[in-house]
Amino acid sequence: MSMNKRQKIVIGALIILLVGIFSAAYLGGLVKEPEPESLKDTGIYQGYPRTITDSAGRNVSIDTLITRFITLTTDSAEAIRIFGEGDNVVGVTDSILEGE
Repeated sequence: MSMNKRQKIVIGALIILLVGIFSAAYLGGLVKEPEPESLKDTGIYQGYPRTITDSAGRNVSIDTLITRFITLTTDSAEAIRIFGEGDNVVGVTDSILEGE
């Protein structure tokens, strides 16, 4: 059984409506980001100091929030831009400058 054009339009409109409602709820503050204190018991608390393992296998301790970035590859530059942190980039390599 195939759907006719009107049914497809109605389903598409409902999907758009639902996405709009959830977006408005999130942006309007109805959906709250969990407080760091509430995340401690879940095992996903992202507080500081924090220890990570870098790509060379070294343990690195981060004591405070990172607010400035230096990017060495176009991939990392793109990721920083996608996350909306482009204004916090303080250094790039020549290959990134050539690509702009």
